[in-house]
Amino acid sequence: MIKVNIRISSNFQERPDAISSGTFEMKDGQHILQWFQLPEKDEPFGAQYILTYKIGSGILDISRTGNVVSKMRFCSGARTRGELATPEGCFELEIYTHLLVVPDGPNDEAHLVYDLTFLGQEPMRNELRIFLTKNDDEN
Repeated sequence: MIKVNIRISSNFQERPDAISSGTFEMKDGQHILQWFQLPEKDEPFGAQYILTYKIGSGILDISRTGNVVSKMRFCSGARTRGELATPEGCFELEIYTHLLVVPDGPNDEAHLVYDLTFLGQEPMRNELRIFLTKNDDEN
């Protein structure tokens, strides 16, 4: 397990350029990235994120646990489903992934471009970049 600093750039994020500490590991044929993100505007507490990419599968799973709970699956060129649970209720999502690049190591980045659709609504395009930098201060 390698300690990393994580910076996120997203069309949906209210606090761009915030840096979080997390871990990156390659285990059982998977790349696993985990971190805790401090609360954003109107959130009572932060959220735990886990990204899991099974090498060779082309599928990235992202889960978020906090005031809002979500599970999303990304696969380049494919439609997938996700779910979102908020204090206002639970929602099913449809995801169409245009681009999926996953990190190969602790000094790399994940890059996703996807359309997110709440059933019955127009798609919302998001470009998400997750920049990883090995944290040399900690072992």
